[in-house]
Amino acid sequence: MLPGLGFLWVSLFYIILGSGRFGLDFLITQHFFKAEKIAYLLLAMFVWTTIGCVQQTHKQTVEFVLDVSQIKDIQTVGIRGEGKPLSWQTDLMMNPIKKDSLYALKITAETGYQFVEVKFVVNGQFELENKPNRRVVFDQSGYTTYKAIFDIGQD
Repeated sequence: MLPGLGFLWVSLFYIILGSGRFGLDFLITQHFFKAEKIAYLLLAMFVWTTIGCVQQTHKQTVEFVLDVSQIKDIQTVGIRGEGKPLSWQTDLMMNPIKKDSLYALKITAETGYQFVEVKFVVNGQFELENKPNRRVVFDQSGYTTYKAIFDIGQD
């Protein structure tokens, strides 16, 4: 969608500034001689291009709960993914609910997406190597709880 918007803005630039006898500016000045009508038309075009192309966002809270009871000597438990505050480069640390067994993290963010892809990391080791990421589909209520067991994929 973003490349399309870039093309739209470039083409809008040439439409407004002029393009000879084939542009909108020539047609507008030939049919509407009053500057007031031209201003209204340009304002309508501007409002249509800025409002009509924006994806709606919504507030989404996701609670991740991870079971790591099958792993011994746990130092760190984190999560990586796409979209802020998650990142594929650094772990977002999870909080222990039950030491060496259950960890949790609650994230609240504005998003236009309906899902997020994540992977859990324990002691610097990614889960599900060479397998697809976990896909967490958001609940329409705005609050999603996602429970997982480390290194066991979703069904």
